[in-house]
Amino acid sequence: MEEKRNMSRRDFLRRIGMGAGVAMASSVMGPLRAFAQDEKKGTSNRMTYRVQHGSGEQISLLGFGMMRLPNNQEEVNQLVDYAIEHGVNYFDTAPMYMGGQSEVLTGNALSRHPREKYYIATKMSNQNQRLWSFEESQKMYYQSFKRLKVDHIDYYLMHSIGVAAWIRLISALSTIIC
Repeated sequence: MEEKRNMSRRDFLRRIGMGAGVAMASSVMGPLRAFAQDEKKGTSNRMTYRVQHGSGEQISLLGFGMMRLPNNQEEVNQLVDYAIEHGVNYFDTAPMYMGGQSEVLTGNALSRHPREKYYIATKMSNQNQRLWSFEESQKMYYQSFKRLKVDHIDYYLMHSIGVAAWIRLISALSTIIC
């Protein structure tokens, strides 16, 4: 007769998590295949691009978010090489990702490729009140160029722009309420 097994809470959660992960992965595989479809021939292994109005740049429909990278340059190089080989040309990072290491790892990996092969997006990540001044924001902007090893940034995004306003509002309200 089969012995009853007591499962720990940790094992239970791990199994539930793994099951959910597999289910989620399978549910997104169909739509992700669409990124690799050649619209004319229906064959796979071709990236789909969208034309950027005004500039005419062809940006890959699938971008590579560099927020959670392995902290190992060789592994990041391999990931970036694979992405570029398969048509990904849009890479998104930020100074705050991995405490600045994302920009460094991304810059090192991409600098091994011709600059016209990719587009780089980074962000104004001044969520810390110490970084709200114009001077600090400007310093962050120029530091991104150095970390990314580029002479231009293709897309510069405002990251969590509302945080400062919310903090000021909460401070003002707490003064009024208290």
